[in-house]
Parts: sequence; structure tokens; C-alpha cells
Amino acid sequence: MSAHLKIIAVLGGNGFLGWHTTRALLERGYEVHVYSRHACEMDERHPRLTCFNLDIRLANQLPGADEYNAVINATGRVAGVGYNASHHSEMLVENFELMRHAADLAANQARYFVQISSACVYANEVSAGAREEQGFLGEPDAANYGYGWGKRMGEIYTRTRFTEVDKPALVLRPYNLYGPRDDFSEHAHVIPSLIRKFLFHDEIQVWGDGSQVREFVYVEDLAQSIALAVERRLTGTLNVCGGKANAITIRELVELIERIMQTGKPIRFKAKGPVGQLQKFGNPELARQYELPVSMSLFEGLQRTIHWYLQHIKEDKEFVWQNDTMQVESNH
Repeated sequence: MSAHLKIIAVLGGNGFLGWHTTRALLERGYEVHVYSRHACEMDERHPRLTCFNLDIRLANQLPGADEYNAVINATGRVAGVGYNASHHSEMLVENFELMRHAADLAANQARYFVQISSACVYANEVSAGAREEQGFLGEPDAANYGYGWGKRMGEIYTRTRFTEVDKPALVLRPYNLYGPRDDFSEHAHVIPSLIRKFLFHDEIQVWGDGSQVREFVYVEDLAQSIALAVERRLTGTLNVCGGKANAITIRELVELIERIMQTGKPIRFKAKGPVGQLQKFGNPELARQYELPVSMSLFEGLQRTIHWYLQHIKEDKEFVWQNDTMQVESNH
């Protein structure tokens, strides 16, 4: 840990990415201030953790410190492609506003800023192996149009705001994020949505024919990448991805989840619904140059995610467990 990087603020530190990022920073010896609209779910007895209840959209300052060594914005309005495709204005406005408010707070109170964007900024024309400089070519995919533009606008605002105050900032564009503590609601992304279907549906209906290609990034890999970026004070824009070698078709993904969960349930492709981009994976050249870790295999990452969710729902007092015989394959 660099001597000049000691106290870090994580905005949205109680959310999916924020929780893992906070843990990664604590493991590296940082003091961390978590800002969230909800009660802190981290262990508040940790000697280097302080939690603040705060909606950054309503805040003029971060009350925990006059100046932070770094601020990380892990907030965001996220949902699956089905929700995004029918709520473009909501996803655009809310994501831009969260990124704007975070950038303003960091510009006033931080020496360094990490803004989390998304690979959804990339247009269909460049979505297979997209490079960082192609982020504003063309239009975001129709299914994620509002979300993609919200993130683009947030990136532009971050760049201009930090140029004005002459402070370093980094924009990270992660690819499809998944892992323990993900959102498993009806608005979930593809992996938690499929896991729910395998548990609770009699038949697994999959939008499209399964030929769509996706790359998935395990949440702990992104959290470690953020921690390394803070240590090294990286600037500019970076994809967080493994590239084409890590890409998989949706059909292969469905088959892999069934292999792990072994439900024996019928799977039906071509169900009606938005499918998003036909191919979506990044160019990892810069991420590898800066040694940002994207190392978790999809098989092991899915195992960990499924194990976490099974444990989570078994501990939920409102959930009546119906299948105590569910087994998860433990080796590959």
C-alpha cells in the first residue's frame, strides 16, 4: 500500500460491487469509509471501517473527512436486459445522476477518483473485442440504449470535471458482472436470472436461440482490480475483461449452470424477449498491461455464486426450502 493512499471512501459500499470492493481494500490495509442509503452490512466492528448513512444524490459533501486519498463510486442503477429495454429514460437519468453527483463530491473532497462505468457504452459495431477508444463510436445497443447513454454521459462529465480541477481520475468499464451477493430479483442479469429459473421454474425458458456471445467478470476480480488501480493511481479509461478467450455463448452458459446444479429440468430456447448484442466481449490488452486480475474461471465462479445463493435462501426465514437434496458439483 502506498503511503499517500490511506483513507478511501466507497460510495455505494453496501451494494453488490461496493461490498466486495470494501472488503478488498480492508484486506490491503486501508481505512475505508462506506457511504450507503441502507444499513451497513459489513462488520462495523472492524477497526478500519466506518459506515455512513447517506444518499449521495442529496449530499453536498461527504461528512467522514475533509479530504480523502481516494473516492470510489460503486453506485449504479442496474437491471437485466428485459428491464433496461423498457425503462430507457429511467436508466439513463438515474445512472448519469449517480455518476455526476459522485464526481462532484470526489472533485471537492478527494485527491483521486475511480468511476465505475460499463461495457454497455459500446455500440454493436465494435462490441466484439471493443477497445477503450471506441467507447463513443456509434450508439449503444437498442436493448440497453438508455443505460448505455447514462454511463456515457457520466464518463464525459467525469472527464471534464476532473480536467477542470486538475485531479487524476480513472473510468473502469467492466463486462457482465456476477458473483455472490448479486441481485437475484425479477430484474436480475442473466446469470442470477438463470440460477433462479433452475431453482424455481419447471421449465427453463431462455430468450433467443442461445447463440449470443458474452463475457462474464467475477465480482471479486473487479474489486481487486479497483484496489490495484487505487494503489497505482491509474488514470484514463480501462476495460476490465479477459477478452475473447473468456467469452461463452448463452447456450453454453445455460448448459454449464445445469451441469453444476443438476436439476434435470427441460430447457427451451427462443423464448420471446430482448437478447441484447449478439457478441459482447472486450479487448483486454490494457487491463493485462496494468496487471488487473481477471482470473476466476467461469465454472468456479458459478459454483461459488450458486453456493452463496443456496445458503442465502436457506437462511431466509420467509423462504420455505423445498429441495434439501440439491447437490452442487464441487470439482471440475
